Amino acid sequence: MKRLKYVVGILIIFSLISSIIFAAPNYKGPMLYKERIMILDRNRYTYERGVPVSQDLQNLLRERNRIQAEIHLLLREEKIDSEKLQQKIKELKNLNNKIYEEWKKNLLSFLDKNLKLKEDQKEKVKAIFDKYLDALKELRLQIREKTLQARALGNQDKEKLDQLKKEISDLRIKEKNMEKEMWKEISNVLDKAQVARLRYLLMIYNRKAPKF
Repeated sequence: MKRLKYVVGILIIFSLISSIIFAAPNYKGPMLYKERIMILDRNRYTYERGVPVSQDLQNLLRERNRIQAEIHLLLREEKIDSEKLQQKIKELKNLNNKIYEEWKKNLLSFLDKNLKLKEDQKEKVKAIFDKYLDALKELRLQIREKTLQARALGNQDKEKLDQLKKEISDLRIKEKNMEKEMWKEISNVLDKAQVARLRYLLMIYNRKAPKF
């Protein structure tokens, strides 16, 4: 039974890989308010610097916390209800997709408020987000998957471990370049004052944000 719970736990971990990456503690992407989202995700809804987070997003995150708690309770049961567990995992995956879409709206709202975007600029920035953010999300899922594989492998197979490390490194380079291209494209639709403001915002909210 313990072995079964261990195997199911591993499956849960891989299911949670599809969670919204911006809420991860070690997330290093271009999202402007990652620390504030982390605070919010622990049900403390106080923010610095006036970063907007919609009530809808807060409600979705609360719901995600509830489902994750239910999954943990299911895993503690002596006899695991696999069907119910899979249903909860499915609910969690669908909810994470909703959270991600709502978060993108919040990010656009944040830039709109702070850069005072004109209507045509707002449409162009939204199109750029649609072009890049989903692709960046998939890249980060791949990175997390391979990182988990490397951790599970340990020192058992050095050749395989080295290969995974190289793949992770290549994906991170691709991620960094994609981020840079995204912010560069966004800067191209802004005026000089807005570009300066955007660089300032990136510096405040993410010291590792790409230069453009």
